[in-house]
Amino acid sequence: MKSRTQRKTLDTCAMLAALAGLTCSAMGQAVPPAPPAPPPTPRFVPPAPPPAPVVPPAPAPEPVVATPDIVERDAKGDVVVYSIPTDVVALGRLTLSEEKASLREQVMAERAARLEQRIAANATAALSVRSVLRNIDSMRMEDLMAMQRQVQAVNMQPNTATMLQQSGAITQRELEAVNAAVRNYDLVLRRNKEERLGAQSPEMRNWMVAYAVRNATLEGASATERMLARAGERWGEIKAGLNPPVDSSPALEAIEAQVRAAGSPGERAQLMEQVMMLLSDQQRTAVLAAVATPVPSNTVIQQATPSAPVGQPQPVRAQPVTPRPGGAPTQPTDKPRNGN
Repeated sequence: MKSRTQRKTLDTCAMLAALAGLTCSAMGQAVPPAPPAPPPTPRFVPPAPPPAPVVPPAPAPEPVVATPDIVERDAKGDVVVYSIPTDVVALGRLTLSEEKASLREQVMAERAARLEQRIAANATAALSVRSVLRNIDSMRMEDLMAMQRQVQAVNMQPNTATMLQQSGAITQRELEAVNAAVRNYDLVLRRNKEERLGAQSPEMRNWMVAYAVRNATLEGASATERMLARAGERWGEIKAGLNPPVDSSPALEAIEAQVRAAGSPGERAQLMEQVMMLLSDQQRTAVLAAVATPVPSNTVIQQATPSAPVGQPQPVRAQPVTPRPGGAPTQPTDKPRNGN
């Protein structure tokens, strides 16, 4: 009896164990394993701000340029009148940077070439100006005022100092120092002349016009002299190529012999000027064009007065005296200045 009961118990246990195995197997097939947990979300890190823009340092201010004193006096105490433009005198008194020395040389060389081309295109007018300057102190104011067209022919604008500044060869402050020096010189010179001649005298008015004409033509007259001297050295070659040809005459041959024997450039220029007076306007232009320096191809001047024959409008540096009704002249509205 007992063994039967134990057997039933064992059978029941076996049945339960089999059922449990089947259930677990079925459950294992029906329920998949849980997926792995997702990785943790990384902590948000904001991007680095862009680098601050590089601010270039402010340009250093231009150094202060002292105004040079170009007033000089002779043994009598009179102010010396220069034979070169006063802006060039003032430039020579400044201490300019070596860094721009080469550019200044280029500007000056190109300016000289442009002026020579201008003079060649206006040869007859240039010769007239040269003659006037030799006698300017004895000329009447009316005759000087009538020289406006000839002055235009040899007048290079702007002046040297302004052209250097426009081309970057000197600074604005250096130009201002030059202009201040010229204004001061003109003021002192004018007062000196007023003391000698009388502020309202006809002689003073005549001097003012002569001073303006001289200032406007100094540079051109000097260039004309250099060109005449070069033409004298090459006169035989230039004469042979002129068209129309030069008519020989005893007067011309006599001067030509003196040109060949001239001992200095100045003497040769004076004699060559006499030769030029025996030529036509066309021949004069051809002579000076043969010796005029060509304008360089790599120009550096930003602004320059073009070459043009007399009669075309050009700026004038001379300050003409405006006649009043009735012929009495008035004084200029400002002191005589060197084109500044």
